[in-house]
Amino acid sequence: MDALSQLREIYRETSDGNAGIFLVRGGMASGKTRLLYDFLLNSRDAGALTLIAHGSQVERTVRGGVIEQVLRGGGLGMDASMDACADDGSADRLVQRVCERLLEVSRERPVVIGVDDVHFADDVSLQALLHLHRRIHGTRILVVLNMWERSRPTMSLFCAELNRRPVHTLRLAPMSRDAVVELTAGSLGRQTALRIAPVLMEQSRGNPLLVNALVEEWSVDRVGKDGPPEPGTEFGLAVLGSLHRWEPELLDVCHALAVLGEHATESLLVQLAQAPPEYVTEVIEILDAAGLLADGQFRHSAVRLAVLGDLAPHARSAMHRHAAELLQRRGVSATDIAEHCLAAGGISGPFQIRTLREAARQALATDRPARAQRYLELGLAACDDEQERFELTRACAEVAWRVHPSTAAYSSAAVLDRDLAALTSRDAVTVVQRSLWHGEFGAAARVLARLGESGVLPEPQVSAELRLTLHWYYGATVDRSCGPVDITALGEHWTPADDPWTAIADSLSTLWTGADSKEAVDSAEHVLRSCRLDEIGLEVLATALLTLAYAGEGDEAARQCDRLIDEAVRRGGVTWQALLRAVRAEISLAQDDPGSATTQAVQALRLLRPGEWGVLIGYPLTCLLLADAARGRADAIAEPQQLIVPETMFDTVIGLRYLHARGKYYLATGHLLTAITDLQACRQIMRDRGLGAPMLVPVDSDLAEARMALDRGPLRAPEPPVLSDAEHRVAVLAADGHSNREISRKLWITVSTVEQHLTRVYRKLEVSGRPQLQDRLARWSSVGVQPRGA
Repeated sequence: MDALSQLREIYRETSDGNAGIFLVRGGMASGKTRLLYDFLLNSRDAGALTLIAHGSQVERTVRGGVIEQVLRGGGLGMDASMDACADDGSADRLVQRVCERLLEVSRERPVVIGVDDVHFADDVSLQALLHLHRRIHGTRILVVLNMWERSRPTMSLFCAELNRRPVHTLRLAPMSRDAVVELTAGSLGRQTALRIAPVLMEQSRGNPLLVNALVEEWSVDRVGKDGPPEPGTEFGLAVLGSLHRWEPELLDVCHALAVLGEHATESLLVQLAQAPPEYVTEVIEILDAAGLLADGQFRHSAVRLAVLGDLAPHARSAMHRHAAELLQRRGVSATDIAEHCLAAGGISGPFQIRTLREAARQALATDRPARAQRYLELGLAACDDEQERFELTRACAEVAWRVHPSTAAYSSAAVLDRDLAALTSRDAVTVVQRSLWHGEFGAAARVLARLGESGVLPEPQVSAELRLTLHWYYGATVDRSCGPVDITALGEHWTPADDPWTAIADSLSTLWTGADSKEAVDSAEHVLRSCRLDEIGLEVLATALLTLAYAGEGDEAARQCDRLIDEAVRRGGVTWQALLRAVRAEISLAQDDPGSATTQAVQALRLLRPGEWGVLIGYPLTCLLLADAARGRADAIAEPQQLIVPETMFDTVIGLRYLHARGKYYLATGHLLTAITDLQACRQIMRDRGLGAPMLVPVDSDLAEARMALDRGPLRAPEPPVLSDAEHRVAVLAADGHSNREISRKLWITVSTVEQHLTRVYRKLEVSGRPQLQDRLARWSSVGVQPRGA
């Protein structure tokens, strides 16, 4: 027999004059209130006078508060008597009059009184209930009292007096699966209720409140969804409301439980909630019986979040700060302690700065740079030690670089203000790399000069990385002087002989000169196989990828670049992704695929804001311009003159390449004078500033082509065939009588690539072989055979 059926049976006995008290015991959210309301509704329908009252913590001191609810709600005409008794403080007289009135009414019809949460009733009301209990024998009065079920004795005197006469007691157990189906079938339909009952049982452990909360939330959110019910925000708030019906001390323990999370133990809860051990044990038992716990912590994150949200901000911060201290003493991981420090918005003392630094190191090891940055910034905000602040600033800047390059720009000034003798060569080179990225050439020059004066002996890899980084910004002239940045100030010990890294730097440097070097391809492959993204500068990886691309190994370069992009995405390195996307665009250009180049360049530009690109903003823009030039499109991007780039960019090869690409774009779209202006400016900068990259900036040939096009005037000629830059170079050499192998060496590409280019040239010019090639090229040059961007 279920609980409601038992109450109905008791009511039938009451109607026959066999009155009594029915005590309903149950744990948290066990369905006591719902049972009481359902029973009172049934009794009223059966002709009984039903009266209800609710015990409340906040009204526990209101004398006669519960009995007042009973009488005023029933319209028994005792308002004046109650007010008079309240005025003169005569509790005994009030109790007597209440009982007399209820006994009088019961002679006319059955009376059912329900008191929910009777454990919160005031003393006067409890006295009235006991008084009535002693006098209702043989009447038609039934009193139903809802009370907590808990291991610690409560209301001992009241219960002892109550049990001096027969009392019916019912203990509510968790709902069965069938009961869950019956509870939910009305709102969901029986078939749906049967289908989701196993999930409801697993999520609620038969707790009626949790079942109803799950069903209500699912009914609202399930539009367009087929998944099972899952606890959400409303579910968490429903549980929180139930917790608030208990004493405040229980909430204190729940708050501590939510703050500690997976680290919650009874001993830690005692310290964090500042509660007696036996009380903490009881609360854990109450919550577990209600189906709210699993392995000693809240089983549903929605409940934990709701309980955390119940804490006032200052209280929540203080509790997290205390939790961090407790966990530090227990030797918990640095990451877990750091999370509590973040939640607290600060630390308890300098000893936790080391913990935050270790947590940042662990975050980087697991590819969470944004989290590492937050740990370091929190430590920096609380640090007073000058040396430690410097270390934190440097670490924070390096971490920030992966996500937002602009936030790391201040690191240069911080390093320049310190004694460089305290820095490793790796630290100094990192500052140079960041300074060059942002166009802070003076800062880079000062670091290099002071390094040369300090006599710091670098690691060979660091030395090679610095040389290749400078090549990336200044091209082929690095080993002499790079405008404001002069590597010769470092001395010969920065290029150690007989070291593999020196050989790699030497061979990869040929990318900027166009010299034939099979060793460069081998070096590029070694670098790409051996180094992760965080183990070497991006400029070195980019150089290795482009070395493969321009050596006729475009497919391998694309594969390696895609692999690195995937790694950058997986590890949260936005800066890595951006530059590698731009490199991927240039690889696509080398493969005669301008469409793919456009896609990659656009994606690169979207990853970083313009200010975060520094002088390298010109690199993806260069690829975009070359791709549009290759397709003769004038509508693919904004007009080049509308693009804003930093002036310092033109002190680097990046600026040269941008000017050259813009000139080719204007040439391809018929703006011949503008094209010549850009190309002449590009050549002049190369001469004035000693920058060089003949392999990547063939400005002389493009300028000659622009002038020839201008000399031909506006006469319209037959549409010439369109050759790519690479095809055009191969065709010219082949027409001059060079063998495929000679062309391969001159252009630094494979023989196979030469053959592929010639096949496409023969098809476009409609010739069968070399004998016809020279005549056909000469004939078409009169109408402008157009090489397009490679």
